[in-house]
Order: sequence, then C-alpha cells, then structure tokens
Amino acid sequence: MRLRKLVESNAQRLARRICKKGALGTNEINLIAQTFSLPLSVVQDWAQGAPSLEDEPALSRSLIQLGIHK
Repeated sequence: MRLRKLVESNAQRLARRICKKGALGTNEINLIAQTFSLPLSVVQDWAQGAPSLEDEPALSRSLIQLGIHK
C-alpha cells in the first residue's frame, strides 16, 4: 500500500511537470526511468505510446501503471 502511494505521488508529480513543459524529451524519459528504477528502454517504449501531454490525469494514470508493473 505504501509503495503504491509513493508510485502514485511520483507519477502525479511527473505528469504535472511533463504537461507544464508540453514535451516528453530525453530529460523527462531519464527522470521517469530513475524515479521508477526502470531500464531506459522500457521507458522509451512507453513514451512512444504515451497519452496526450495535454491530458494530465491520463498521463498520470499511465505513469502509475508503468511504475507499478515493473
């Protein structure tokens, strides 16, 4: 339960940052990989099908799924 809450709060923070910037670049991909301790290739694959950068709730949900299913 605590791990899920941690993943959720990090995902929401990342989604806000990405939506505010309006871009999902190398820095954001590296930050996501480091935050969730995922291989860079996994995050790069996720980024190819990521939700719209204008839809913060959808992006947050997608990041939560990415962080939980490592």
